[in-house]
Amino acid sequence: FHSMTDDTYDLSPDKLEMFKSQSEDLSLIDAVKELVDNAIDNWTRTTERDKAATVRIDIDESTTRVWDNTGGVPSEEIQALFAPGEAREEPPEWSIGGYALGAKKAISRLGGLGEGTFNLAHIKSRTPKAEKAYGYNIDRDWFEKSDWDVERKKFSSLQEGCTEVIVGASEQLWDDDNVLELQRELSRTYTKFLAGDAQGQSTDFKIVLGSEEIEPTKGVEWSYITLGN
Repeated sequence: FHSMTDDTYDLSPDKLEMFKSQSEDLSLIDAVKELVDNAIDNWTRTTERDKAATVRIDIDESTTRVWDNTGGVPSEEIQALFAPGEAREEPPEWSIGGYALGAKKAISRLGGLGEGTFNLAHIKSRTPKAEKAYGYNIDRDWFEKSDWDVERKKFSSLQEGCTEVIVGASEQLWDDDNVLELQRELSRTYTKFLAGDAQGQSTDFKIVLGSEEIEPTKGVEWSYITLGN
């Protein structure tokens, strides 16, 4: 709702409609891939792809969890994972995404915001040697408020160098078919990374879906084209 007085127009965005519109053209599978892209970009920035890294994805009917140990996100930058219009500073060499720009779309989509099923999102990260993880929680009520602030929380349960995003919906979003398609897409899209052949990569990069490690697709000779090349 936009208010108006005799002297002013309120042009501030409608929070709910803005997040819905930016995620409505994104599939569940592409939303997960956006979070994997962010993990790879973070891995590039924090380790220059010379330290082994893993992305773990756990899915049930209504909840998606994406965890990685790619180096963590500093507490002063973690708001960029969901704050509109914000991106992390200094995109790394060989960046494959918008460097946190896709995370907000992904979180909105994985919660089924467009379908009106968004329930919660927990976002937290811990950099190496940090005393605790930092992050924030978003629930359905937050979208209905005009206030954009969220409480900055500390978490002791997350290991150093790790990031975790958990998104839940109030109704089923995933089924066996689209989980199987996600498995195939992860294999195809990140083949070079999984095979250890991506540009600048000198160690292992793994993606684990549920209890199964994703293997590279044989015969695929492509992956993301790095920006600027």
